[in-house]
This record gives sequence, C-alpha cells and structure tokens, in this order.
Amino acid sequence: MPAHSHYRRFTVAASMTIAAALALTGAPAVAAPTPTPTGDGGAVPQVTPQRRAIELVQPATVLVRTDWKAYVDYGTGRPIPQAWSVVCTGEVVSADGYVVTAGHCLDSGSDGAKRDAIELTVDELIDAGLLNADRRDEVVASVMSGRDRWLVFGKDRDSPPSVETQIQLGGGVASWPTKKDPKDGVSARVIETVPFDDGDVALLKVEETNLPVAQLAPREEAQVGQELLSIGYPFEEADGDQVALTNQNGQINSVDTTGVHGPGNLFYRTSATLSKGMSGGPAVALDGRVLGIASNTRNNKTNFIVPASVVGEVLTRHGVKNELGRVDTLYRTGLDDFYHGYYSDAIKLFDQVAQIVPTHALAKQKSREAADLRQRYGDQARPTTAVPPSRNPVLVWGAIGAGAVLLLVLVLLGVRYWRRRRTVAPAVPAQALVGLHAQPYGWPELDDDTHVGYAPLYRAGPYPPASAPPYVHSARPASAPPASAPPASAPPGSGPPVSAPPDSVPPADAPSAGTPPFADAPVRHRSAGPATYRSESADRADEAKPTPSMIPRQSGGFCPTCGAPRGAHDAFCSSCGTRLGAPAARPR
Repeated sequence: MPAHSHYRRFTVAASMTIAAALALTGAPAVAAPTPTPTGDGGAVPQVTPQRRAIELVQPATVLVRTDWKAYVDYGTGRPIPQAWSVVCTGEVVSADGYVVTAGHCLDSGSDGAKRDAIELTVDELIDAGLLNADRRDEVVASVMSGRDRWLVFGKDRDSPPSVETQIQLGGGVASWPTKKDPKDGVSARVIETVPFDDGDVALLKVEETNLPVAQLAPREEAQVGQELLSIGYPFEEADGDQVALTNQNGQINSVDTTGVHGPGNLFYRTSATLSKGMSGGPAVALDGRVLGIASNTRNNKTNFIVPASVVGEVLTRHGVKNELGRVDTLYRTGLDDFYHGYYSDAIKLFDQVAQIVPTHALAKQKSREAADLRQRYGDQARPTTAVPPSRNPVLVWGAIGAGAVLLLVLVLLGVRYWRRRRTVAPAVPAQALVGLHAQPYGWPELDDDTHVGYAPLYRAGPYPPASAPPYVHSARPASAPPASAPPASAPPGSGPPVSAPPDSVPPADAPSAGTPPFADAPVRHRSAGPATYRSESADRADEAKPTPSMIPRQSGGFCPTCGAPRGAHDAFCSSCGTRLGAPAARPR
C-alpha cells in the first residue's frame, strides 16, 4: 500500500481518538444545592431604589476635618491668634487612598477661611466689650469688602492660614471632638486644590489600601429632571459631637448655570437641600453612580454640585483611576444576596469584607441585619441552574498525553513518507552518460579508455574475431602480405608505423548505423591474470577458450576536438566520442 495511504489513515484515526478522549472528560451537569429555609418562610422585605443607591456609595463616604490656624491684625499692630476647625464630606475614588472633596474646604486663600478668622475675631471683640453686637454683620461685611483693612495671615504676614487635614473612613457615625484625636481618623495630604471659582474640587491622599470606592458617572448621563440623592455629614444640625450620614432627595434643575454660579458650565443646579458639613459629599443617581459633589448653597435656597466630569479631569491630571476594587466586588455581591434573601451567603461575604477593612461600618451592620432576617424568614431557595460539566483532571491529562503520542506518531510517519519520496527515483538510461568527462588517462584502475568509473562512455562496437587483436585496424589491403614483425629485442613501438584507414573504409570496430553510442556496452574489469576477450557471437561452449591478450596500450596523442588523452589504437575519443584518425608516427 502506498505510504501516503497509510499516512492518511493514521491521520483520520488520530483525530477520532482525540475527539473521543475529550468527550470522555465531560461529566453530567449537576444542579446547584438548594438552601433549606429555617424561619417561617415569609417573603423577604422589599428594598427601594433609593436605599440601594445609598448603600452602594455610603461605605466610600468619608468625613473630612480641617484644622486651621491664622493671625488677625485689625489695625492695632498686635495680631490675635485664631484656631478653628471645619467639617466637610468627601468620597474615596481609588482603592489605594485617593479622596475628593469640595475645593473651598481646603483652599487657604479662599474667602471662606478668611471669613472664619474674621468672624472669630469680631466675636472676641464683642465679648471684650470693644464692639457693639448689633454691628457684627456690618463689620464682617466691611472687612470682607476691603473697606476695613484687616490683615489675615499664617506663620508670617506673607503666608496664608495653615491647615491640617484628617479623614474618618468607613461611612459610619463620625465624631467631632473639641480637639483633634488621631484615633478618630487618618492624616491626609493635599494633592491639588481647585479654587471655588475654577471648579471647587480638592484631591487628597491617605496611606491606606483596599478602601471601598465610589464610582463616578460619565458627564453625558446627567439630565434635567434626573433624580439624585445628596449624601453627607450635616454637623450644622448635630446636637453633640457625633453625627451619622444623612441624604437629601432632589433632582437636577439645570445643567447650564452660566451667569449664575461660577465661570462657564462648571456646576449643576439641584433641588436637594444642602446643609453645612455636606460640602464635598456625593450626589448619587439611583444606579449608585456619582453625578457630582456638593459645592455650596446660595441664599439658603439654591444648591449647586460640581459635575463628575470636572472631578474626572482632576483625577486624570494625577493618573488616578476610578475603578472598583476587590472589596467592592465582595460587598456588592453580598448586597445582592442580601436583597434576594440568601442571607447565609450574604453573611459570609460581609464578614469577609469586615476582615479586610475593619473600618467598613456598613458591612458589619448588614451582617447583623442578615442574621436577624434569616432568623425571621430563613434563607430563600436559589433557582436551580445547571452547572457546566466538570472536568476530571485524570481524564483531561490522559487525553492530552494520548493526543501528544498520536501527534508524535504522525510526525514520524510524515518524515518517513517524505524521505521515501525523495529517495525513489526513475532509473537513468545508459545514454544519459554520454558526454561525461573521462578519468585521467593512465589510472591503474582502468584498462582502457572506454570506462568512466564503473560504466562505459560509448559503445566499442562488435568485437573483432578471436584471431585478430581487438581495436587494431590494418592499413593494408586484404591482399597485401603481412608486415614483418620486429625482432624480439626491438623496443616496443619500433616497428613500422600504422597508418589510419581511408575515410571511405570505416574501421572494423566502428559502431553500426542506427546504434547509439554506449548502448548495452559491456563493462570490463581488471583481472589478476592476462585479459581475455570473446566475441559477442561466440557460442557459450567456447567461453572457456582463451582469447589473445590485449595489445599493450601505447600513447596516441590527444583528441583534436576536446583535447583528452587517446590510445594509439583508439578509433573514437573516450571523452567526446569523436571519430579519430591514425596517430602520427613516433620518431625513431
């Protein structure tokens, strides 16, 4: 059978074997386990979209506390030192510790810091009886306008007020002690502050990792009439030194505030009521993404927020990526299980989040709520879904090994088939050897000029009769008497020269007409004894008869056509096959 047929059969068999092995690695689909309810089996409580949105963003909401120090010179040449604190809200935008808030909360050169220092000084002058309390607002307005030349500065008269920033993480209840306590938060450094009139954004950095993240929404998603929730810490309304997060419902009234607030279209106008302490807090859409951050309130009735696109520009300048992290994935999956009533699974996820982030207040709270609801309602049954077929590792590796072995066999068969095709070639006829160069004259391995290697170059023609030496052509006519032989003592070649036959009489050993040169030429080899020859027409019984010895080779010069050496009795050139004439007589 041809080799390519075997190769094709092995290829088909290998393909079928590999397919069968891979099919064996599958296992029947197994349905997911169904939890067993442990409570009264009642329906789980429904969750509003507003609650979902708040619980997605609340863990990333932080309290930003700034502690200020300044000196106020009201014209006496004796500056009065002032120290005060400001509270704002912010949100974590990157799991590696980047936080954004309103710019005016940290801008030491803004009117807010200057106004705070002036108001404190005016209150001290009123308490000291140096100023009438009825003139308080008038004096503050006069100083802020520049009519009264009061000077507000920091460590020296050319520096602004100094500020230190602390952030409370976790989105839980925030404390507000009279003095800053390191236990209440972590220190933050200011990366960039965009002034109030240029965008009102500040970027901070804390040395924390694995923080929950608030996801910003693209700018094009904000539309007039879109519902939103403003989240923050309203310390203005707090009674005491602690306050919890609150939210205000509203909608976007305008996305174009040109001529009303700030330069160009940098703010959204919203109907959500903002109070002091909520500046910098997230304004959240119902899908849980942040549309912007709270900026300020004008006339206690107009509220503005900084668009998320402006916040994104600040993040881009500093290479901050607003992406959800591992903690967010675990927490949001736990929320989804909680809302569907899979309380046991939700508790595991919430506890895992609390282990990673101990300050995650909402994860701890939701874990307690899930345990209570499981006691009342029990775990809800998950819908039965088919699990993808499992793969047995032993069968998988067995199939891979079998495929590798079959592939190796195919490669070896292909190499063998290719080699056989290269080595099998058609036989070359003897005529193809015409024109090959003969080996140099006089090599001991050759007995005449009819050989090149192991094959003759041309057909020598019919052998002469046994009584006549081969390859010797007489120049005498048939009736001429034989020439006298030279004496035995004469040197070889001293006899009379042999002349070439006339052109009209071809030599006796010339090839017959129509017989191609070298066709069926016999190969003669050197033997240990004297060479013997036989006629092609001799009977098989005469093979044992001795034949005359070959006449010793004598040099006959060179071929006039190709220049190859020739023997004295050669009728044709051993190299090019040209018919040769009689050699010139050697001088005596």
